[in-house]
Amino acid sequence: MSLPKEPRQKMINIMYLVLTALLALNVSKNILNAFVIVNDGLIHTNHNFDKKNEVTYFQFDKALANDRAKTKPYYDKAQLVKSWSKNLCNYIDSLKADLISITDGKTLKVADTIPLMEVDAKDNFDMPTHILIRDDAAEDGSKGKAHEMKNRLADYRHKVLALCKPSDTAGLNIGLKTPDLFSIEEDKKVNWEINTFAERPLVADIVMLTKYQNDIKNTEATVVQYLLNSVSAADFKFDELVSEVVAPSSYITLGDSFRAQLFVSAFSSTQKPKIMVGDIDTLSGKVLGHVDSVKVSSGVGRYAVKTDHEGEIKFAGVIDIKAPDGSIKAYPFHSSYLVAKPAVVISPTEMNVFYIGVDNPVEISAPGIPDEALRPSFQGPGSISGSKGKYTVRVSSGAGTTCHIGVSAKTADGGNRNFPPQEFRIKKVPDPVCYVVNQKGDIHVTKAQLSVAQTVQARLENFDFKLAYNVTYFEMLASANGLSKTLASHSDQFTPEMKTIMNSLKPGSHIIIQEVKVQSPAGSGKIQGVNITIQ
Repeated sequence: MSLPKEPRQKMINIMYLVLTALLALNVSKNILNAFVIVNDGLIHTNHNFDKKNEVTYFQFDKALANDRAKTKPYYDKAQLVKSWSKNLCNYIDSLKADLISITDGKTLKVADTIPLMEVDAKDNFDMPTHILIRDDAAEDGSKGKAHEMKNRLADYRHKVLALCKPSDTAGLNIGLKTPDLFSIEEDKKVNWEINTFAERPLVADIVMLTKYQNDIKNTEATVVQYLLNSVSAADFKFDELVSEVVAPSSYITLGDSFRAQLFVSAFSSTQKPKIMVGDIDTLSGKVLGHVDSVKVSSGVGRYAVKTDHEGEIKFAGVIDIKAPDGSIKAYPFHSSYLVAKPAVVISPTEMNVFYIGVDNPVEISAPGIPDEALRPSFQGPGSISGSKGKYTVRVSSGAGTTCHIGVSAKTADGGNRNFPPQEFRIKKVPDPVCYVVNQKGDIHVTKAQLSVAQTVQARLENFDFKLAYNVTYFEMLASANGLSKTLASHSDQFTPEMKTIMNSLKPGSHIIIQEVKVQSPAGSGKIQGVNITIQ
C-alpha cells in the first residue's frame, strides 16, 4: 500500500532539509578551518609587533642614558603605554581561555594552551553568545563580557591618546573604535557587542579577539614610536659655531681678578632670530608695552642703549626663533647693569658719629659692586640692619666709646672680598628742653594762656634725628600771696588740682615746673624745668 501523497511530500521535504544541513556542515568545517588559519596568522603578526616594540623600547633606553632630563618625560609615558597594552592583551587572553574552557569542556590550563585547530566545539554558537552577550540578562548585550571588553578598549584608547598632542592624534590614525553599525538583517542600528559577537561560532569569536590584540599592539607600536620621535622633534638645527667671551663685569678693582666665561655658541646661518627689548613679560614672552627691536648679525643681537641716570638698570626681552615644527618659540631673558658716574669719596673723619638709642641711617656702597652683593658687619656695642646699600645702626653704649663697621662683598665667581673696617664714635643724644605753652626757660604768660595749658613737653632742639621724649613725671611749685605749694604729676598732664591752683592765681604770681623726668628710646633722665610768671 502506498503512502498518501501529502505525507510523502512531507518526507521528501524533511530529507531535503537533512541533506542540505549535511552539505552545509561540510562547508562549515572548511570555513571553520579557514578561521583557524586566519587566527594563526594574526598570532604571528602579534609576535612581530612584540619584537618591533622591543626594539623601540631599547632605543628609548639608549636615549634615556644619553640625555635623561630631555628623555625622561617621554620615557615615562612610553612605559605607561607598555603596561596598559600588556594588561589589556592579558585580559583578552583570559577571555579566550574562558570561552574555550566553558564551550569545549576543558580546564582553564588546557584551554589557555590548546591550539585552536584542536578545539572540538569551534562551531558552537550558543555558549560563546551566552558568555559574551548574556542576552538572558539584557538583549543589548550590556551584561556580557563583550560590553566589559568594549569599555576596556575605550578606556585604553582614551588614555593613550591623552599622552599625545591633540594636534597630532588624527595623524596617528589609532583605531580600536567600537561604534554601533546599521544591520541590513535587523533594518536598524545594532550596537558593537551584538554586531561583533552575537550568534557567532566560537572560532570566529576567538579570531575577533586575536584581531583586537593585534590592534592593541599596533596602537602600542604607533604611540611609542611617536613618543620616541618627540624626544628630538623640538631640537633646533644649527650650522655655525663661534667662540664667545662673557665677563660678569668689566669693572675690576685693584687686587681683584678678571674672570670670564669662554665657550662656543651655535647659531643658524639660514634664519635670524627676532630679538625685542622692553616691556615684555619674561614668563610668557608676551609684549606688554613699548619694545625696541635689536639688530641681529650672525645670529647675535647687538644691543646698545645710552644711559641717563645712575644705579642698577634692569632690562628684559624675548628672542623669537622658528622651531622645527614651524611654530615660533619664545625665549624670554632678563639682565641688569650698574651705572655710576666718576666720583671721589670725601669723608669728614671728625663727624663719624653714631648716637645712642636712635636709628642712625648709613649708606654703604663700593664702586663696581652691586649694592645687593655687599655684606656689612658691626663690631661694638650695637647692631646694623638693612639691605641694598641702605642700613640702620643702633648703638647702646655710653659716650666716649667707639665702634667699627666692616664690609665684605660676594664676587662674581662666588668668592668673598673684605674691605677695611671704618671707625665711628658713639655719643649720647643731647638732653631735650622743657616746654610749656610752646615756650621754654623763664617765660611770661597771661591767665588766658595758662588756662589752656594741658601738658609739660620735652623737645629736642637742633637735632636731625626723629626722636620723641615723653615726660613721665614733674612737680609744680606755685607761689601766691606769700604762700607756696608743691604738687606732683606722674605723667605729662597737669592734674586737676594743679589746674585749680593755676586758675586761681593772679597776675604777678609765679609757677615753677621742676624735677621733670623724661623717657625715650635713647634712655631716661631729668631735665631742667620752666619758670612761669603770670602777667
